[in-house]
Amino acid sequence: MVALAVFQWVELVIVRSGGHSVCGISDTINCETVWNSPFASSLHQHLGMPVAGLGLVFALTALTLSCLLYRRVVRDQPFQKKLLAVRLTAAAGSVATAVFILASFHVGALCLTCLGTYVLVFAFTGLAVFGVPFPLAEGRAQGLGAVRWAGGLAVLFYLLLLGPGLKTPHALTAAQALEGAKSDPGAQSLTTPEGRSRALVDFLAGLSSQQQTQLSQLLQEYRTAGVPSEAANFTSHAVHGAPDAAMRVVEITDILCPHCKHLSEALHELRAKLPEGLFSTESRYFPLDGECNSLMGSSTRADGIRCAGAKAQVCLEGTPEFLRIQEELFARQMELTVEKMEEIASSGSLARPVLDACISRSETAARIQEDINFSQVYKLEGTPLVIINGKRGAPMPEFLYAMALAGANPEHEAFKALPPPTGMLGP
Repeated sequence: MVALAVFQWVELVIVRSGGHSVCGISDTINCETVWNSPFASSLHQHLGMPVAGLGLVFALTALTLSCLLYRRVVRDQPFQKKLLAVRLTAAAGSVATAVFILASFHVGALCLTCLGTYVLVFAFTGLAVFGVPFPLAEGRAQGLGAVRWAGGLAVLFYLLLLGPGLKTPHALTAAQALEGAKSDPGAQSLTTPEGRSRALVDFLAGLSSQQQTQLSQLLQEYRTAGVPSEAANFTSHAVHGAPDAAMRVVEITDILCPHCKHLSEALHELRAKLPEGLFSTESRYFPLDGECNSLMGSSTRADGIRCAGAKAQVCLEGTPEFLRIQEELFARQMELTVEKMEEIASSGSLARPVLDACISRSETAARIQEDINFSQVYKLEGTPLVIINGKRGAPMPEFLYAMALAGANPEHEAFKALPPPTGMLGP
């Protein structure tokens, strides 16, 4: 358990620094989704360390108590207090594990490394209860001492690990990531190149050292990315924002993808903070469901939300409410059914009968297939995929905001203040 907890913590730091975890296999089997969930983020915020750190506290406590218990047993010394401490620790671990399982179920994702931890915790609990033939009732007299041992060791390891925990990057919302970004033209004009350059310098200076390093890496990845020649074979679709904007963003998403929801929030923040005309967006779709995406194989959801959601967005593209409705669909992601999705999608100028007819048309299905083919030109490995001016970018608020201020120029003078990139982050 100790090794697994350390591994998870290292992977978490990689993810929060802009990289990808080795267990990010798909949208459903994805450790990142679980680690960045509101529940996990809240624990990190209030306790000062991520869930992986808490797992390491538990593992070290369980290991230490087990060693003390074994030492007592082999020396034929009284072991009731240590056994009860082990059992109390195991019980606490099992309860916490049950809570984490429910939280993972709520976000609709499975963390494979977490699953390994759950199995080990429950196995440890079984050994603690049945591995030593000593009835729990006979150890009640040792209860207070056992609590002191279990609680004392847990507090000790928590305090020892609190330093690294406080240094572990948090999962920031788009608003938090751009908290220092200027949004008041009166305070600092963003309508001129000079004003945007000053704002970019101030924004970069306000980032933490970890954020600066991360942004430097992402910029380097963007610089070295190529523009696939096959992309020219695909026509553009509905563009939201100025068609001649310096930064033209193509977003490829799935309606139930948690990371796509984060991207939607990031783009919303950019629209709120930046004057019109600096960037535009074009939406394309990669539903993670074999019902309408043959690349997903037999991965098919019986509810049909992903395919219907992609088709509904295609139908909405020409309406003035597209962005509002798209943002609402992502915001209410966890409560979506096909009926709820269509209710939200028809809340604007597109009447429900017209929407239903559009979703059923073969032309709509053909458009989805075109988007799927387009995504393969960029070797999509997971959603969301962000393309800026024809090159793969990063769906991170800081990167998108900095690039918008820089006019999508990764060689902008302001970026020279960032630490040098040390390597590539993605797979």
